[in-house]
Amino acid sequence: MISLVAVLLLTTGVLVVAVLRPQALLATKAALPSEAAPAGPAPATATDPGIEYEFDVFLSSPMSSLDEANYTAHRDGLLKLVRKIEERCNYRCYYAGRNRPTASEFEAEDVALRNDLRALRRSRFFLMVVPEQRVSSVWVEAGIALAMSKSSVYLGRTDVELPFVLRGAARSTHPEIPRIRMYSYRDIDEAIKLIEVNGRSLFDHTT
Repeated sequence: MISLVAVLLLTTGVLVVAVLRPQALLATKAALPSEAAPAGPAPATATDPGIEYEFDVFLSSPMSSLDEANYTAHRDGLLKLVRKIEERCNYRCYYAGRNRPTASEFEAEDVALRNDLRALRRSRFFLMVVPEQRVSSVWVEAGIALAMSKSSVYLGRTDVELPFVLRGAARSTHPEIPRIRMYSYRDIDEAIKLIEVNGRSLFDHTT
């Protein structure tokens, strides 16, 4: 039977010659750590089984960036949208403006951030409604939802243009990017109709 000779020079300077049979060599190689390339990142999923979800939909829409009159009118429309989601989809919605009819009832910025992050983390889906082109925290929340791999729906008025990265994410089919859909609407009634017609399928691609 053919044997292999291995010559090892130890740190002590002692020369060691070992005779290994082929079977022993194979057994030694099998015991070594695998040299296979590390697996790539797991595909993004809509839900994380490690999270206990308190809400189904996190609704993000401008608040503090609107003046008082525009905020009140916009909030009234969003409350109708929330009711439609809750009735049609039987989903639980988080909307920071639900119990804040006026700007004077807004939380402090840092408190609002902590509360929104907690709610977003505990929501299955992200919904952004943008009534006009303006600087707003909705873009930040959309970026956080993207980083959290939340399946998302972007609703923007017909003249609203998404930031470059969000637009690219919405068009991407890469497995590391969560599923994102974007739609345009002329008024809040059309957005509500979108929910009425599509129901849960708008948010959850498995239904």
